[in-house]
Amino acid sequence: MVKNIQKLSKDLSRVINLLPREDLYTSVANPNYAADYLFEMKVLFSLLDHMTKGGWSGSVENRQGQGNIVLPRKPGLKRNFSYFILENKVTKEKWQVVHGTKIKDPFGELRAPDISLQVGNAGVNPTYRDIKAIWDAKLRGKEDSLTNKRISDSEYQSFAWLRENLRVPRPNSADDPLAGWPQAFEVSALITNGDGPTENDQVLLNNGVSITRHFQNATTPTHPRRQLHKPLRPKKIVRLGGISKIKV
Repeated sequence: MVKNIQKLSKDLSRVINLLPREDLYTSVANPNYAADYLFEMKVLFSLLDHMTKGGWSGSVENRQGQGNIVLPRKPGLKRNFSYFILENKVTKEKWQVVHGTKIKDPFGELRAPDISLQVGNAGVNPTYRDIKAIWDAKLRGKEDSLTNKRISDSEYQSFAWLRENLRVPRPNSADDPLAGWPQAFEVSALITNGDGPTENDQVLLNNGVSITRHFQNATTPTHPRRQLHKPLRPKKIVRLGGISKIKV
């Protein structure tokens, strides 16, 4: 897994000057979490690598110290860490790809998905209003080799709750920007080298969430696919004889 990530970072260094100067494994404070952190890096770098080889340019914001790229080893405040800017070469549309930093939800609580897609002008104290997609990486085992070990139902439910609590747009809704993004990232998703939870597809579709199973790179298809997700229909209030009824 380390070699795969080093290759991705070297590829990225050609376009956004991203080349870690440290051993990512030994730099993690708790070695028990090192493999999980490396898998997060694989997912993050795979997205950036795919986008910058396509129609997007990439850059790094908020470098620290002597211009170093610093990514969080555990959830932290965005102002203390680097993040990435993707800009469409044709439309000039901009997005921030942010790793592991905290976002204020509608109730004032701080939440930290592994990766969040934030609007191009999001500040260093983002709120749920800045968030358009989230992804969480879930490594099964200690290496990124493919396995049939599942994401647990509780892990899935926690992610679905997080997506809802951060008011992340549902797939194919008017403010969902992920049309045309690589298959692994075309829906807010849990991304794993293993298998999905036992929840059936209708539960995932109802929650506006997908699972990218057996992840290898950004082209690994997520499930259910984006086209199967339908935006919620707005509720209509119908007045019948002075009585208001909600019609879905």
